[in-house]
Amino acid sequence: MDRPNAVHVHGGQFGSGNHQHNHYHVVRPEPDWPLRIGVTPVVADGWQSRDTDDLLAAAEGCAVLTGMGGVGKTQSAARYAERRWRDGLDLLVWVTDADRDTVSAEYARAYAAVSGENEPDTAAAAARFRNWLTTTSRRWLVVLDDVGSPAGLSGLWPPTAPAGMTVVTTRRTDAAFGGGGRRLLPVGMFSVAGARAFLARRLAADQLTEAAELAEDLGYLPLALSHVSAYLRDLDLDCAAYRARFHDHRRRLPDLFPDRDSLPDDYPTTVAATWSLSIEAADRLRPAGLAGELLDLASLLYEHGIPVSVLTSAPVRAACGGVSGADVVDALHNLRRFHLAEVGDARVRLHALVGRAVRERLAGERLHALAHLAADALMAVWPDLCVTDQHTFAWQNNAVALYSGVGDVLHRARDGTDAPAGVHPVVFRLGRRFEAGGSDVAVAFYRDVVAQCRRVQGADHPDTWRARLRLAAAHENAGELDTARRELTGLLTRQRAVLGADAEATLRTRGELARVAAGLGDATAVAEFDAVLADAERVLGAEHLLTLLIRGNRTHLWIRRRDFRRAGEEAASLPADVERILGPDHLLTLAVKENAAWLSGVGNPDTAIRLLTDVLSARNRLQGPDHVDVLTLRGGLVFWRREAGDVSGALEDSIRLVNDDLRVLGVRHPVTLAAYGLTIQLIADSGDHARAVELTADYLPAVTRVHGPDSAEVFAGRAKLAEWRGLAGDTAAAISELTGVLADQRRLRGDDDPATLAMRLDLAAAHWRAGDPACSLREYESVSADAERTLGPDNQITVNARVEYGFRLAWSGDTERAVELLAESAAAYDRWYGAGSPTAREITRELSRLRNPLAR
Repeated sequence: MDRPNAVHVHGGQFGSGNHQHNHYHVVRPEPDWPLRIGVTPVVADGWQSRDTDDLLAAAEGCAVLTGMGGVGKTQSAARYAERRWRDGLDLLVWVTDADRDTVSAEYARAYAAVSGENEPDTAAAAARFRNWLTTTSRRWLVVLDDVGSPAGLSGLWPPTAPAGMTVVTTRRTDAAFGGGGRRLLPVGMFSVAGARAFLARRLAADQLTEAAELAEDLGYLPLALSHVSAYLRDLDLDCAAYRARFHDHRRRLPDLFPDRDSLPDDYPTTVAATWSLSIEAADRLRPAGLAGELLDLASLLYEHGIPVSVLTSAPVRAACGGVSGADVVDALHNLRRFHLAEVGDARVRLHALVGRAVRERLAGERLHALAHLAADALMAVWPDLCVTDQHTFAWQNNAVALYSGVGDVLHRARDGTDAPAGVHPVVFRLGRRFEAGGSDVAVAFYRDVVAQCRRVQGADHPDTWRARLRLAAAHENAGELDTARRELTGLLTRQRAVLGADAEATLRTRGELARVAAGLGDATAVAEFDAVLADAERVLGAEHLLTLLIRGNRTHLWIRRRDFRRAGEEAASLPADVERILGPDHLLTLAVKENAAWLSGVGNPDTAIRLLTDVLSARNRLQGPDHVDVLTLRGGLVFWRREAGDVSGALEDSIRLVNDDLRVLGVRHPVTLAAYGLTIQLIADSGDHARAVELTADYLPAVTRVHGPDSAEVFAGRAKLAEWRGLAGDTAAAISELTGVLADQRRLRGDDDPATLAMRLDLAAAHWRAGDPACSLREYESVSADAERTLGPDNQITVNARVEYGFRLAWSGDTERAVELLAESAAAYDRWYGAGSPTAREITRELSRLRNPLAR
């Protein structure tokens, strides 16, 4: 029989000598301390220390490092283990892929090493090893790397003992990992500085171009930075060249990282495959099968913030088998437990690489079905009214992500065929959001939509025409009125040929074309508005929405042309008609109320302020404070506050408005530029004409870039610059510049355009300020006659010409003619607004003075 090795053997015989008892005293060899069980991974070159490393160094008992795959939990544990080993550990046990069987086997092997016993029962050996850890005075460290489930360690957790320390790494965040006195230490991404330092350590200096941007692209994920740096070294690329490949979405993640055979730092898994096991595990948790579905859907949306309401919407719940909203939330938290998503503040967030890795697995019918489901979900929670608030921007960001990734899918049928089923409504909802924000973005977006519609739906599909109509509107909002007119003219030609002259779509395009023509100052706009309104009333009826819209736009034209008699006739009934038919909160109702408020303000600014304040309150409630319509209306209130004489208050409001416009719309948006121009006007009104000249000289190039050198906005700015130069003392330069602007205005718009006639009034005033009353009076007389001939006696430009001419005749001593002109003007204001309007009262006071020799 085999005997254990013995150093001492004692034997003795008793009695008759028939029995002898031998005692074997087993003396096992002492282990060769210190001992290492298992293989500790190599720490990556250039690894950056993080806050977690300091927390781990200070931890006692058991620390659980938790984080998504690829953040470097194993690397942090390896660094800690190696440092402790150098500091004098007696025993280091490292267990890789620490499931229950592996941990038990490694415990048994460790027990054999520390005790010298070969216990054949693995479970018994593991239990004895845990007992040994409890009683030994030897310094020990046990690392359980990549634990998949807290249940897998039931009965196997190392004890809490004065001599030892346990470190666990896991992708999960289950509460069970934090029980028993264990400390959870979240491991996150590299910091910005840490990511840059890591790349600087791993790459040559000439490879670091755009290194900071590359780190941001990769979401500061340590594994991705490690693998990409190896990829760059292997292919001799710099960061800028790699970023071009990375953002070329024809390339997939496996093509952008090293092959499995070339992985650095002893990491066995590619970036693309890193999260597969976590996804499968999350999908197995209750409610089973739902986490993966939601992750697939979320991968098509905005990784930095998906509203939970989108994922719990009725379309999503129905597509997932009729699950409840609570089921969806539970499944989202299952993704959180595996660090596949963050859930908080009613938002779901994914790491960009996780989202891309998941998204790249989708194809064919599965991709088409999910894309349409995501679009349905957005439409279900996105109000039809174009509101602008924090929720709107969240929905917009998700729609942008969806369209950027799979926009072509949203132009096809749900089964992926090219049948002209029509564009998903979310595309046009997103376009309207762009129209409410940045005009440049809207133009680029609608160009893409038009191209996609022509390719998939065909040139004559209703959605193609709708997209072209919105593209024209985007050009108009960007100040590109000529481009808008060309687009509308081409569209109208096609619609007349295909649909006929009386189709609603044809009438709508005619109405838009008339509106753009009015903006360009085209004299034909009046006749076209009259014609299209007559046709709309005949074909659609007086109460149809399009008919009402055309009436509202025609009213706006009369106001722009300062024909307040005609505008007043329309405004007398239009607001009440629109509100009766559409309701008080319809956007067209608010628009016609704005027109009516502007009309009332010409004679009484305080009335305009009161009415516009009411409209602003409604728009704020319905559209949100950052909507472009709200910002535009605030500019109108500033204008009327100035007209009411409150220059200082208007200037304060205008400065606040410009800051809000810059924040929401950007420096190039026409609304921002208009507000900035009004601010300069108010500075001039305050008496600082030199400052106004300085600011306008900087302002005009921006207006020219946005609107074009021959736009009405540029001409108006040039005229103001000339006026303020004159008020600042340089009257000769003012007259010279104003004469040049007027020549350009006449060349483009003609002598009879309202803007031309208004500019002639500015030139007459400039001659008066320059000390040439004779020239000024001749110009006043001429422009008064021309305005009455072309615009009529009740047009505001005509009346303004009479008023200014009358005052200057009075100052020149021609009292009789002055009284005649001012009396005609006062009568016009009385007809428009009644005798109580401030302007009428001012004219009446001057008439009384002129008629009273003593007062004169």
